[in-house]
Amino acid sequence: MNIIIKTRHAEVEESLKAYASKKMRKLRKFLREPAMVELTFEDVRGGLKGGRDKSVHITATVPKEGKPIHVEELSDDFAVSVDLAELHLRRILERYHEKSRRGFRHVWRRIFRK
Repeated sequence: MNIIIKTRHAEVEESLKAYASKKMRKLRKFLREPAMVELTFEDVRGGLKGGRDKSVHITATVPKEGKPIHVEELSDDFAVSVDLAELHLRRILERYHEKSRRGFRHVWRRIFRK
């Protein structure tokens, strides 16, 4: 899996980039190779103002699968945003994975019933 990390209007430490990369590698079992995951860290209102302004965008792209999956989470800390976005993407991928498995089983049931 190819993981690309970008920043926009923010400075992100290497430890946070490593943390985000580790979180994305856990999703490898749901994505077919060659998959590409792009993370974008963005400080929405700049570093001077507080509040929920740390945004993480995740775009997961699998060739030959159709549209890419895009997730965006916003919180007051980049690490929390990464956790929320990873959880959201995991739910989407689990749902897609389960639907594809379940649909395949129904096809086999129809074939072997006759």
